[in-house]
Amino acid sequence: MKTSESHFKKNAEFYFRMTIAVLIVAILAVFILRFLYKKEHKPEAVSFINPQKTLLLSLENKTVTLEQLLINSNTLYLAIFDFRGCYSCTGRALDDLRSLQKEKKDCIAITIHDNFNDFKEWAQMENFNPIYMVKKNIFYEFIKTPYVPVIIEIKNGKIEFIRFISL
Repeated sequence: MKTSESHFKKNAEFYFRMTIAVLIVAILAVFILRFLYKKEHKPEAVSFINPQKTLLLSLENKTVTLEQLLINSNTLYLAIFDFRGCYSCTGRALDDLRSLQKEKKDCIAITIHDNFNDFKEWAQMENFNPIYMVKKNIFYEFIKTPYVPVIIEIKNGKIEFIRFISL
């Protein structure tokens, strides 16, 4: 009887260890895929409503419309984010734009904020150009996106590709 008890304990210990090992591998796989997988969504997830009324402020405190920015380029990469939001996500969005700029691609950053002085101070430290500010009420009225930060590829005025940035 002792041998069957001993055999049962060995089997139970083996199955317990195997279960723990499988759980560890599954958790590691989820974390690895989470960091490697870039969320890509259908372009319809983001839209601009009345780009001619979407007012942006430049670092020089000059007003420009989103429409003016969109029509000046065949292909444009646009990052929209709240610089007071996820710092890592904002940093990743700007790093992605910098990489695209090194490839000679047109890139613009737009941050959602209401205080021009805060925006200007932050933008000068961040050292990315061109960068614009959109006030929160204008953003919520004219730019529809389920998440920020987001990088949007626009070709000939049409949204072709979007990628939401997260940790």
